[in-house]
Amino acid sequence: MTPETYEKIKSLSTNHYASYTAVWDIKDKAVLERLAETDDDPGIRRIAVSRINDKAVVRRIKKTDPDLSVRRVAGWRLYQITRRKRNER
Repeated sequence: MTPETYEKIKSLSTNHYASYTAVWDIKDKAVLERLAETDDDPGIRRIAVSRINDKAVVRRIKKTDPDLSVRRVAGWRLYQITRRKRNER
């Protein structure tokens, strides 16, 4: 899904479910990172951060996001990334 497609879905839909579902379909790492850091909706940011694998990006979001729920998801995601890397050794 392209960023333009996501923006179109978000702008046409008053249903948050459609927007949240669209985020799950995004494969582009840069788009997920942009959404996780800049989207106005904390629900979108939570979903996006839960799908990011870059530890530095997730750590930055955990430290800077204004919404506690997003910071908590980022903390959990950091734990998952770290644990996965330890299990790969």
